Parts: sequence; structure tokens; C-alpha cells
Amino acid sequence: KGFYLLARTSNPGAADLQYLELTNGRRLYEEVALTVTQWSSRIGLVVGATAPAELRRVRELVPNASLLIPGVGGQGGSPEEVVQAAGGVPGTLVVSASRSIYYASDDHDAIANAGRAAELLRDELNSAAAALA
Repeated sequence: KGFYLLARTSNPGAADLQYLELTNGRRLYEEVALTVTQWSSRIGLVVGATAPAELRRVRELVPNASLLIPGVGGQGGSPEEVVQAAGGVPGTLVVSASRSIYYASDDHDAIANAGRAAELLRDELNSAAAALA
């Protein structure tokens, strides 16, 4: 059991607060990543897929932390960029793609289309991870 704390969200306004530069030279999202993961190995971090450079930076700072990564698909994050930035280490990535699955279709086959969208995302993530190996 564990939980995830926000480090770098995927919304456009994230930079207003999360990019604040601290007196030690780090940005707020970097300090959050370093600090909270020292408290317990059961604490993961939320880092948005739409910020691959920051995702890469968080992975550099805390290489073994579990990351919850929203924003893949409908919000613009790509499975390939996520895996390239965060690595393909099994058990360390939880990728969330709600819009691209929820809005896969609005017709009578909505459930089947949502299932296909989820499978497509899974396959894209697995393919990107295999390419890193």
C-alpha cells in the first residue's frame, strides 16, 4: 500500500508554482521529488506526461520511485516519450490515460472501443519499453 504525491502535474498552469526556483537552486517539483521519496518507499510521485523533460529530471533524481503519469493520449503525452523519459522498469510506472479511453467512442460500441483504446495504449507502452531493452 502506498500513495502518490504531486510533483509536476500535466496542466499548463503547473509552471506557475511547480517551477518556482528555491534558494538551493532546485525547482519546487524537484525538491518535492527528493524530499517525499525519502520519507518512505511507499510514496510515489505524480509527474505529467506532457512534461517529458521534467519527467526525465524526476527519474534522474529518484531512479527507483514509482511514478503515476497522467496525460497520455487526449492531453498530448505520448507513450514513447513517457518510456524514453522515465524508463521502462517494470513496476515503477503507472500510466493514466482517461480521455483517450473514455472518449474513444460515443456510439453503441463505446465499451468495446474503450477496451480497444486501452489495449492500444498498453501495446504502445510495451513496444516503447521493448525498444529500450
